[in-house]
Amino acid sequence: MSATRRSVNRGMIVIGAPLGGVMATVAGTGTALWAAAAFLLLASLVLPFSRFRDARIEVQQLSDEEALIP
Repeated sequence: MSATRRSVNRGMIVIGAPLGGVMATVAGTGTALWAAAAFLLLASLVLPFSRFRDARIEVQQLSDEEALIP
């Protein structure tokens, strides 16, 4: 799971960096930064209404015997 997340993250960097550069060149750096801030704000507003809000991590407790089994 961690490798998949890292791969997706690196993929977004490869796509986002050139797009940000093009936007900064065409529209200006201020506009590019405001667009990035608006995108991050929109992404943070989506999370409370998604299934992410109800996600829980289940921790499995091992008995002493299970913990000692190699």
